[in-house]
Amino acid sequence: MDIQSIIHKMTLEQKISLCTGADSWHTTAIEELAVPSLTMSDGTNGVRFQKPRRLTAPCNLYDTTVNFSFDNEAALKNTYEATCYPSGSALACSWSPALAREIGAAVAVECRARGIGLLLGPGMNIRRHPLTARNFEYYSEDPCLSGEMAAGMIKGIQGEGVGACVKHFACNNSDTRRTRLNCMVEPRALHEIYLAGFERAIKKAAPAAVMGSYN
Repeated sequence: MDIQSIIHKMTLEQKISLCTGADSWHTTAIEELAVPSLTMSDGTNGVRFQKPRRLTAPCNLYDTTVNFSFDNEAALKNTYEATCYPSGSALACSWSPALAREIGAAVAVECRARGIGLLLGPGMNIRRHPLTARNFEYYSEDPCLSGEMAAGMIKGIQGEGVGACVKHFACNNSDTRRTRLNCMVEPRALHEIYLAGFERAIKKAAPAAVMGSYN
């Protein structure tokens, strides 16, 4: 696929459509240019993928994405079964990027079985507060360890032909009012702690994507 040639042929509207998505989990297909829809799935310690839902009314993409839940009873009943691997915080205790790579490859095999092209993980935000709700999925308080473990996971996922998306960039340290939180960080702390792990993982493993945090 000649990506540059396709981009050159795209209209402004087509380019914008790729920035918003067809819904929360699929990019927009551009059939006339043979650009397929990409299926994405959440999950940092396994494939967390829901069965397609029939919409009875027009979908407000923003509201659907922000208010989407995997945790209520209806959502759990509508989720495909998948292998549950150790969470990021547990996996990092092994200090083994090789083990992370092995798990990443296994997760990618399950992604491919479901037609998933991009896994929204690994989660490698720096854990800085004990009450942060997503601490379990992040590797460590140390940017070196976080970067090395994430690099291993990325290589495993992408080695099996699935894209990896590192998250949540950056300083995603509160789930209370997380869509409206403004994080104020001194430049030195930002570069030496919060961004350093991402820099290491991106330089070592070249993930397909990076997910921004709401802040």
